[in-house]
Parts: sequence; structure tokens; C-alpha cells
Amino acid sequence: MKSTQHSSLITHHFGFTLIEMVIVIGIVAVLSAITVPTVNRIAEGNRNVSCQANMQAVYEAMKMYRLDEDGYPPYDPGAGTEAGKGLGLWALHVYGVRTASGIGLNSPTARYIRGVKSMHCPDHDSVTRYTNPSDSDYFNLPYLSYQFTIPTTGDWSGYDDKGQTTYQTYRGISDTNAENYRRQLFWASPSSNPNVKNWYPADNTVITWCVHHRQYSRTGTDQDNVIFLDGTMERLPVRQTCQSTPLIGWQRLPKRELEERIARGTCP
Repeated sequence: MKSTQHSSLITHHFGFTLIEMVIVIGIVAVLSAITVPTVNRIAEGNRNVSCQANMQAVYEAMKMYRLDEDGYPPYDPGAGTEAGKGLGLWALHVYGVRTASGIGLNSPTARYIRGVKSMHCPDHDSVTRYTNPSDSDYFNLPYLSYQFTIPTTGDWSGYDDKGQTTYQTYRGISDTNAENYRRQLFWASPSSNPNVKNWYPADNTVITWCVHHRQYSRTGTDQDNVIFLDGTMERLPVRQTCQSTPLIGWQRLPKRELEERIARGTCP
């Protein structure tokens, strides 16, 4: 009787065929194209939230400084001497005076802001943070993301607010009848008027803004985090337009106020 079993003729195939591999690779590519941008957007969203929290911390520290000093930390980047420029936001972290060789400390910390990371945007990269107070570069201004002089060259050259400094107490408006006169933290240059006191800027005065999220904007329009003197925090376009009047940098207005002014025809 002949056996009907032919086990020796049975073969088993393992692994994927070429077509199956191509299909799998295609599926992975599609999933990557969908998920990677989403993950990047989530990460940028988290960094943006951290930046806004930092700016709120700066705002709260500014309020305490105001109560103690009857004014705001002076900063005049156009002053002729280093001492004349003032500490600006560094005054929220240390007591001291600025000299040609750096910052001369009168006390190790001012305690309005304990950690300097609160003055640095997570998206502001390629900036060294010096951790040794004895280092002459410990108080390096470039680390202050919210006291940033916007470059006029390179990738920044196309922006309308190039050359402006985000935190600056006097904006050069000396005409007392000008609407923006009261939208300055000081009414005069602190380098020439070091004892500016009893000055009450308008609530819509821009304290500072952060420029380091512009390349991540999802609206197609570059936007900044902007904080106003009344504590309002908003994401605003780099350039606002009130009828035909461009509002750039510190001239920008809160969204609701801008809409109301456009409706009334009372643009600056």
C-alpha cells in the first residue's frame, strides 16, 4: 500500500515578500508625515506656554519692584556709557550698578526673581548661561530673552521692528501731547534723568515682548508673545495695522482695543 504522506515535499515560507515590505514602508511613511508635525506642534506649544509663564513672572516681579522703587528697572540701550544703560530686567534678580567691566554687585540677589531662567525663553537657543557669579559674563545681556535688541541683519533684517529693544523704559517720545507719550515706562531717558519718579504709564503700555516664536507660527503670520502693563498677555502679529497706521513692536495694542479703535476711527 503506497503512503499518501509527502511531508518531505512540504515547504514553509517565512518573512515578508517585497510587495508586503513596500506596503509597510508606505504606511510608516504616511504615519510619520502625520504624527511628526503634530508632535512638533505640541512641543512648541509647551515651550510657548513656558515662555508666557516666564513673562508673567517678570510682570509680577515688576509690580513688586515698582512698590519698592517707585518706578521700573531703567534700561537705555542707547546711552553713551555702560553705567548709563542701567541693569534693566537684571535689576529684578540682583542689586548693583552696571559699569564698563560688567555689573558691580551691592548684594547677591534682589529676590524679585530668584531664578534667571524665568527671564529666558525656551525657544531662545544658542545663548550661553553663565552659572558662576564670579564670571565677568555671568550677567550677559543676550541671555535675557525679554530684553532683546532685535538684529538688523541676517534672518531678522526683514522684520519691521528690527533694531528695537523689547524691554526699554524710554521710547523716545518727548511730545507730551502725543498719544504714545504715556505708553512709556519712563517719560525721559533714565541715563539723563536717573531719578524719574511718580510716573504712571497707561495700562496698555507694552512691558516687553518675545520674538523667539516667530518661525513656529501656525497662522502663516509671524507672532510674538506681548505683555502689557495691566498684566494682559496676548499673541500678536509682528505688525498690526489700525486703518492705515502701522503698529510695530512696543506700539502694538491689545486685540480688543485695536478692534474698538478701528470701529471708532480713533487710531493712533
